[in-house]
Amino acid sequence: MRPFALLALLVVPCAFAQDRLPNHPKYKQYQAAQAASRTLQTAVGAMNVFRWGGDNRHVITGDGKAFDLDSNSIVDFTPTAANQAGGRGDRRQQPGRGRQFASANSPDGKWIARYANNNIELVDAKDDTKKSAVTTDGSAEKRIKYGTGSWVYGEELDQREAMWWSPDSTKLVFYRFDESAVKDYYVTLQENAIQNVLYTEAYPKAGANNPLVQLLVYDVATKQTTKIDTELKSTDPDISQYIYNVRFSPDGKSVLFHRTNRKQNVLELVSADPNSGRCRIVLQDSNPNGWVENNPKMQWLEDGKRFLWFSERNGFWNVYLASLEKGIISPVTKHDFEVESIVRVDEKSGTMWYMAHSAGNPYLLQLNRIKMDGTGWKQLTDSDFGHTVQLSPDASAFIDREETLSTPPKVQVCTGEGVALKQLGATDLSAYTKDGNKVAEPFVCNAADGKTKIYGYIQKPSDFDPAKKYPVILSVYGGPGSGRGRESFLGNAPESEFGFIHAWIDGRGTHGRGRDFRQSVYRNLGIVEIDDQAAAMQALAKLPYIDGAHIGIEGTSYGGYASAMGILRHPETFAAAVAGSPVTAWNHYDSIYTERYMDTPQNNPDGYKMGSAMEYAKDLRGALCLYIGTADDNVHPSNTYQLIVALDRAAKPYRLYAGVDQGHSGLQFGRRMEYFIDNLAPETWKK
Repeated sequence: MRPFALLALLVVPCAFAQDRLPNHPKYKQYQAAQAASRTLQTAVGAMNVFRWGGDNRHVITGDGKAFDLDSNSIVDFTPTAANQAGGRGDRRQQPGRGRQFASANSPDGKWIARYANNNIELVDAKDDTKKSAVTTDGSAEKRIKYGTGSWVYGEELDQREAMWWSPDSTKLVFYRFDESAVKDYYVTLQENAIQNVLYTEAYPKAGANNPLVQLLVYDVATKQTTKIDTELKSTDPDISQYIYNVRFSPDGKSVLFHRTNRKQNVLELVSADPNSGRCRIVLQDSNPNGWVENNPKMQWLEDGKRFLWFSERNGFWNVYLASLEKGIISPVTKHDFEVESIVRVDEKSGTMWYMAHSAGNPYLLQLNRIKMDGTGWKQLTDSDFGHTVQLSPDASAFIDREETLSTPPKVQVCTGEGVALKQLGATDLSAYTKDGNKVAEPFVCNAADGKTKIYGYIQKPSDFDPAKKYPVILSVYGGPGSGRGRESFLGNAPESEFGFIHAWIDGRGTHGRGRDFRQSVYRNLGIVEIDDQAAAMQALAKLPYIDGAHIGIEGTSYGGYASAMGILRHPETFAAAVAGSPVTAWNHYDSIYTERYMDTPQNNPDGYKMGSAMEYAKDLRGALCLYIGTADDNVHPSNTYQLIVALDRAAKPYRLYAGVDQGHSGLQFGRRMEYFIDNLAPETWKK
């Protein structure tokens, strides 16, 4: 359950459902707001045209024009061919969610390594009739497979590859998975047909047996296979539980991979000799009181031996200088705020530019500069705004797009020290606001602990009247490491036109605020982050124009879980909820995601009990709408079925929608809005 998964979810219609929404008196107002949002997107998008023209002195402004830093004026300009070139991308068939590429082409173009029937075959790229077997003992019956991954590796470790060529095309590294001890989960497909079909997946639930993983190396010339010693001993006896993020070092002499223990609180970067299979530990990060992020950012330096490594060993993401031989050498940054990304490294001057959460508002990203020895740190941008920057090739200047949640973007060019030279563009909101359309407004309050500041926003309808009371719809995802992360300009929510205030809150557990803030949910999913959503709505309800008795909550995936838990654990706050494809208890979900944040059910029985929606079914007072995709192989329908059983036993009413033959998906917009109007603002149907 990746934090960003909600963005990619399908929103599916419910067959033959009555579409009542167009009959609402505010429907035309909603359509107008949709059109205005498109107008706004065009205006904001116009700020994306500015870029460097392939040199250090010209900023392209569009229409064959550019700003000349030397003359401080707009001039005619033709960009270089290099500036216009685009990438070709990966032409392989993209794998499905949780899957890996089924083939890997050798860098020299001679070979294709192909997954077939649980094994790997090597195919001549020019004549696909010429093929040879790399492995032969892969078997569906024995549940052994090579050159592909376990579903949970793709879903939770972002492992889209399962075969890796050496840069010189002489060796092929590949996965071997043994899923013989992993229990299957069954989902029926084609439920809308006369005969359905059974889909089977080896799916390790929390606390259950995991697949066993190995890495092997095939030598193309000798046709010999060598096992990589991924089980090399370390400080944690379980450190080889997960093996992932496999790749060759820049010089092709080493195979690098990450490994973690089952708790995922110890991470190691390991280097392997592809000839012998021998391994050594390059570096280790650990966190006994929480988890270690599985894929910290890493950037190679020019020699291909040293690299910049992101670690939060001091409690915040910072950058460290490291090498394959020495591991961590020294810190580059030592901040008590998060470093978000590296913008540029100039090794000749020993300088690094990077984006960081260094403003008072941690969601306003800033451009910073520092020497590689950790001296000379300087923030180069204005803390009152969030920034997106483009450094000139020689770093003597940068294009700066600055904005806030409620301040539309403007673009300026600045000196390398951050002094503004000239404003090049500003978003024109006149076409958007002429009919009363509003921009989002920041909302800041205390978390449920009464002391931690949390940030969010609200969006109002175009005909907002401060003398009236408005119901609220809170959208939520809420999973660990999720959230906006950075603040950018945002207009209205068209759905607010039906007479609602729309809200969003980044509570504890989300990204951008440091390890303690994010890991406050550890072993307690469904408690801390849900309490923060409720606390924010209780604070919002104190505003004179908020109808605190009519607050709804909605989301899908983890957002579905948060919505169900919100209305069940906080019936005093939430009057209605729409929960799409929700987890309802963490022993239902996969091992890697769940145990990273909850430990195992065996080690944390109280946490799993407290995080189960079924424990609170008896407390339901408001209106709860549930949605499932009947073919969901990620958050299985059994999650919702168990909640239904608990609600039935407690004699609590609910509504259920099913997306027949749909996977991990959410309830269609019209049905969702109708439900909230019916339960939070039914009188608006008549106006």
